[in-house]
Amino acid sequence: MANAYLVDAGEMTLVDAGTPNAADDLRGELDEAGHGAEDIDRVLITHFDLDHAGTLAHLTFDGPIYAMEPDAGFLDGSRTPPLSNHNGNSAKSHGFSRPRMPRVLVCQSEIKDF
Repeated sequence: MANAYLVDAGEMTLVDAGTPNAADDLRGELDEAGHGAEDIDRVLITHFDLDHAGTLAHLTFDGPIYAMEPDAGFLDGSRTPPLSNHNGNSAKSHGFSRPRMPRVLVCQSEIKDF
């Protein structure tokens, strides 16, 4: 699966979350690494595109989601995501419309340390 990376630096950080239809693949990859979604301490979304944030609505974890200010509204449901991403794929065709994500933290500067 592309566009999802698990970083173990004492705590588990998922960098991006892959495409909306790849939730089962992501769970399988986590399982292969000896982890489950519940082991994720935080998610860092590099930018809002379906191929980077698509599975968030399908993950169950208790940590924060970090995103840049322009993208945070798409993740917490306060802004409507664009109907297409850079490939022109319709967000609605992937079942992705107005997600409601818990505890999105807005980052306005470079992330140096969690």
